[in-house]
Amino acid sequence: MQKKVLFSSSFIVIVVIFIALFSKIALESRTSALPLDDFALNSTFDSDRLSIELFEDVTYEAYSYSFANGTREVAEKLQATDYIHTADVLHNDEKIGELTITARQIDNGDLFVFSNFTNTSDQAYTIPLKLTYKDQTAYDIFEYQQDIPQEHDNVFGIDYTTNVKGIFSFNKSEKEMMLSQNYISKQLIEKYGNGEQSVLRELVNEDLHMEATSGQDTVFDLKLRTTAGGQISENWFVIGNDALFSSDEEMAYYKNYTNHYFIRSQKWLVHGGNYSKLPWSVEPSTTLGYGRNLVQLQGKLFIDHYKKTKDRFYYNMLIDNVNNLLDFKGNQELWQTEYTSTWLKREYGITAPYTDTRHNENIALFLERAGEVLQNDDLASSYKRYANFLVSQQDIGNILPTENGYYVLDYYSPAQTKKTHVSLNHALGEMNFLFNAYQLSKNEDYLNTALQIKAAVEDIGTDWINPYTGDLWYQINEDYSFEGTDYEFLTLDDLMNALHYYEALNLPVPTLYGELINSKVNFIRDNNIPIDTILYEKLMASPYAAKIDGYEHVYTHDSDEAVN
Repeated sequence: MQKKVLFSSSFIVIVVIFIALFSKIALESRTSALPLDDFALNSTFDSDRLSIELFEDVTYEAYSYSFANGTREVAEKLQATDYIHTADVLHNDEKIGELTITARQIDNGDLFVFSNFTNTSDQAYTIPLKLTYKDQTAYDIFEYQQDIPQEHDNVFGIDYTTNVKGIFSFNKSEKEMMLSQNYISKQLIEKYGNGEQSVLRELVNEDLHMEATSGQDTVFDLKLRTTAGGQISENWFVIGNDALFSSDEEMAYYKNYTNHYFIRSQKWLVHGGNYSKLPWSVEPSTTLGYGRNLVQLQGKLFIDHYKKTKDRFYYNMLIDNVNNLLDFKGNQELWQTEYTSTWLKREYGITAPYTDTRHNENIALFLERAGEVLQNDDLASSYKRYANFLVSQQDIGNILPTENGYYVLDYYSPAQTKKTHVSLNHALGEMNFLFNAYQLSKNEDYLNTALQIKAAVEDIGTDWINPYTGDLWYQINEDYSFEGTDYEFLTLDDLMNALHYYEALNLPVPTLYGELINSKVNFIRDNNIPIDTILYEKLMASPYAAKIDGYEHVYTHDSDEAVN
């Protein structure tokens, strides 16, 4: 499945990098500027060239322009160290932009390199980059990039980015490299009267070209290209000291996975996260919007497949994802969405930044699992941050009260003009999360808040069933009216998980749950809605097995299923 290929090129500027000693596990980064002579890697920072020795046999350099006011910093991360080069880029002694190259060294010795050229001029410029593998006289590529037929998505439209180029291997080295495309974009910002802002990227172009030549060395000629002033050009690659995947089958699996789930796969990586296609309903308005979606910043697939294979690639991506999430949160209590949804703005006056409860639930669960895999107790206990947030919502009035309990509202922002709705899947997810948090910590506040949500679900009862369709309503509003189409099977899975916690905690199970589950299962069967194998197995092991036994529309579980 491997073949040698030759591409052609165009992109943008830059370089940087590193080498460093294994980093100490720490949830907070420490950044410091280092003088040139003390920087922990062999690099040359001349006025007309930036050259970095990534490994003894691999160098990366930017050239053809003048570089001034260069700085170098090191930041200790969780099981990684970042080495950051930043310099002004000059043409004819005039500043045309800024180049930043960040090398993230993972504690297994592998290396991510993120390059960013921000063009601050009023015209197009291209920064040439050269990546050299010394004494490598031939290379192979396992291609990931391929044409993907797309239909217009009702939410996202078309995703105009493709997959990464592929995995490169060399004839005289154990090293392997995954190399991205070049992503050219503009940053869009909408500023608000409260001093906050909504931030996203508008894709200008994805540059697929590259030239690679082999002789005495193998040289990749890359470019950070811009087509006009005010644009940003980026690329990335990761180098493994050994094979990134343990088998051709696993390497092909990840290719097929990312090409199948192309909208949400992590392909446009930057230092600080990854950009994925956004819905059209964003502000600033654009049909080509890409942003750091909180769902896409966490790769559950990387945890699952690292546990199964121990492959370097999955470990590297897991470490990168964890650090990006920790950096993204910064000093905030929780993770906040950084771009505005026009729907939330229209309905509730909510603008960025704002808190989405389900997104934070998923992040908390991801970090908890990551902490277990990485044997990091601080990371594994980070679920308490979100649990404490849920407990605090009654005090700030961000709830919908019922006769015997209350719901926590789906969203929160100090800028909102009225309370938001409650979706049944959010409410059940919060309740289940708090039950799990109680089991882990024995914190009575978590249990009491979960019981308040449980009571609220029971107070509303079978009114959650849409009498016209038999499906469940999606949401209950501030005036206790219902609306919206429920997820195909997400809420059913939440109901089944709730039964698990009721049994584990010896809590009574009202007949209501049987009515909700039966109604939802009937709707799924009547409409031939596919469900995954995990949910099917839960139902088959429950008192509702007869309702689903023999159902034909069951598919293999996707371990990285995104939840919105």
